[in-house]
Amino acid sequence: MNKLFFAVLIIVSAPLFGQNVFVNRLEVTDQKTTTLVFPGKITAVDLGTNHIIAQKVDGTENILQVKAVHQSFEETNMTVITNTGSIYQFDVTFNATPESSYLVLPTGGKAPSSTAIFSKRQNALFYQTVYRAISQRKIQDIQSETTEGIELTVNGLYTAKDQVFVLLKLANHSSLSYDVQSVQCHLSSRKTSKRSPIEEIPLEVVNQSNAFDSIGAGASQYVILAFDKFTVDKGKQMTISIIEHGGSRHLKLQLKSKHFKQIERIDMK
Repeated sequence: MNKLFFAVLIIVSAPLFGQNVFVNRLEVTDQKTTTLVFPGKITAVDLGTNHIIAQKVDGTENILQVKAVHQSFEETNMTVITNTGSIYQFDVTFNATPESSYLVLPTGGKAPSSTAIFSKRQNALFYQTVYRAISQRKIQDIQSETTEGIELTVNGLYTAKDQVFVLLKLANHSSLSYDVQSVQCHLSSRKTSKRSPIEEIPLEVVNQSNAFDSIGAGASQYVILAFDKFTVDKGKQMTISIIEHGGSRHLKLQLKSKHFKQIERIDMK
């Protein structure tokens, strides 16, 4: 069920104005994999459009893989920021036959490192095992939200080794295709009065089974999101937001403490 994110690209780097800013030309394809090794931990990745997707390699903090979702798309961009203070700006175009499949990115005044920086999170085998176990469980109907024919449903909540997994189904009941720009999650306290402040805490998706592709009319897709352990106490809620690319059919689904009473444990042997 787990699907790798792939890409191939060509890079020419140049620092700007003496700062650790690098401008890169990037050619991607959907047929090969390119691995980018950064000299520091990746702290942020921003994609210009949903024609490309990117994901850190499981268990590392500085290795990124990118995939072209569609062929012959208009030029877009991708920005990667690392904890070294460097900014890597990529101008991205599609090429069916790029040249390079493994790239080590430079840092200011130092030779680039090809060493992986490993995180404390689980490895790829762990996630593959969990995703397989979830795919064999009975589908639940925990919570759903619909906007203009687009329906988001939470079909399962699971936990394994201090991580939380959310099984999502996105169904398109409209006559137009639906393209996902981003999935955003956060914890917040429910507002009890007009004057009470709302505290929002972002939830980082540390892994996912796959990415939402373009969903055609009448079609649906499943995605499993993985998070580090968190709790939803009474008076708080988890919000999952789906942002449509090039449209306004955005979705916002909320899970309360009562929903997490249905969470299922997955035993890892």
